[in-house]
Amino acid sequence: MRIQKILLQNINSLRSPKPIKIDFTADRFKKAGLFVITGATGSGKSTILDAITLALYHKIPRLTTNSSLSDIVNYNSATALAIVEFEIRGEIYEATWSMRVLTARGRKLKNPKESVRLKSLSSGKILAEKKRDVANKVEEITSLNYQQFLRAVLLAQGEFSAFLLASPKEKSSLLEQITGEDIYKKIGIKLKDKISAQNQVVEAIRATINSEDLLTDDTRVELFKRVQEIDICLNDLEKSQKRVDTLKSLKFKYASQLNSIDDSIEYIKTIDSRLCRAIEKAK
Repeated sequence: MRIQKILLQNINSLRSPKPIKIDFTADRFKKAGLFVITGATGSGKSTILDAITLALYHKIPRLTTNSSLSDIVNYNSATALAIVEFEIRGEIYEATWSMRVLTARGRKLKNPKESVRLKSLSSGKILAEKKRDVANKVEEITSLNYQQFLRAVLLAQGEFSAFLLASPKEKSSLLEQITGEDIYKKIGIKLKDKISAQNQVVEAIRATINSEDLLTDDTRVELFKRVQEIDICLNDLEKSQKRVDTLKSLKFKYASQLNSIDDSIEYIKTIDSRLCRAIEKAK
């Protein structure tokens, strides 16, 4: 997920007659590579981050249980706005949140009017216009719910420690989604299936060997040799399985080494080729 643009207006301390636009597709950001948001306390740094979660999930991490979203609308401002444009898997989307708390005459509304929308800029279609539908669609598109988004994309104040203190299961689920760890699971399942299939082949050969009335001594000796060869291949496959498990653990620590799995896949293909030749000979 890549956030491309943020528009916000009258959220917390950032009051403006027109929406404030932050365009990450501009040259100054592309050339910078890495940048930081700085400013004095209360200048609105966290408000920029609040605008992102407001548009996507209609929540902000700093809002207490006794507060409502109307509390983040700038004092004496009639409306507030947050828009986030983001790209994922080549598709561009726009999530919008807005709220009106005052009438045209400046009177406070008893029931603030809140509006949300999720639109595909790539197709021009509006995907959802209800809070629950927008949040669900965003979760479907990004594969991240609100809590996972806070910990994986936007580590707000206190959320980093929350991630560190999360249970192993929670960390595993989150890291699997943001690093593509599911490839290791698929490889592991494929290896287990191959091991199981070859074990069945070995058992079938052994059953044939035990049928003394059907085999000559020379054939029985030859089949025993084939079984030994297949056992060696199975042992190599089990070693490969252990390597995959090790790579899975290392992925959490060294995400940048994702390409190393290609070596393991090539190794598996080599073992698979040897195994197929052994099976053909056993037939």
